[in-house]
Amino acid sequence: MSLPTLEILSVSAVAVGLRHAVAKFQKETGIQCKVHYQTSTQMRGSNWQTLPCDLVITSQALALERTALGNLVPRSRIELGGVGVGIVVHQSVTFMNPQNTSEFINLLELANTVVYNQASSGLYFESLFQKLGVLSMVEEKAVRVIDGEALLRTIAQPPQDEKLEIGLGAVSEILEVQGWGIKLAAELPQEIQHVTTYEALAASHSANKLEVQAFLRSLEDPEIKAVFTASGVRPQ
Repeated sequence: MSLPTLEILSVSAVAVGLRHAVAKFQKETGIQCKVHYQTSTQMRGSNWQTLPCDLVITSQALALERTALGNLVPRSRIELGGVGVGIVVHQSVTFMNPQNTSEFINLLELANTVVYNQASSGLYFESLFQKLGVLSMVEEKAVRVIDGEALLRTIAQPPQDEKLEIGLGAVSEILEVQGWGIKLAAELPQEIQHVTTYEALAASHSANKLEVQAFLRSLEDPEIKAVFTASGVRPQ
């Protein structure tokens, strides 16, 4: 009997660690894995009865929501870690990194363009701007993109006429693509830092329960956990 192919639905914030986990699991078991990336926001709007997935990696908030609805198996939960948010710029850009909330607001005022996404980190920034009383100011210079990859591709374009363009996104996604000509300028000051915790769970409708359990156990391999941590997905 042929081995099944596991369909994995995942957020891109954990992509580096997940690639290593998949490669190691496939080599050791012969079970192939196919990974589909969506933002947590896109997952929330999906029809979970027809999602072609055996296991899901998503934010803790959405995992709790979908577990309560019966879409995910609660006892299968593996916590991967938390991802903070930071400031990304083109590698040619230099400025004083904000050390506190006041300096962060000053940076927003100085920036000609502020890029953030429509996924979970983007929703956090929108609420943060409102809380800080700068939402209307930022909206005048904001560029909203669909996800983290689109954000980073935007920042990878050299700024025009020495204008200051900053991006705000997940630290793990920024670290993954610094070779694109961008850099993590700073993580947000601690008092306004936001950490999203990500979890892996089995999909309730999966027919490959034993294989899914094996993959979930593989995520607790110390070697794989170390890769997640080094890529910005930190233990909570």
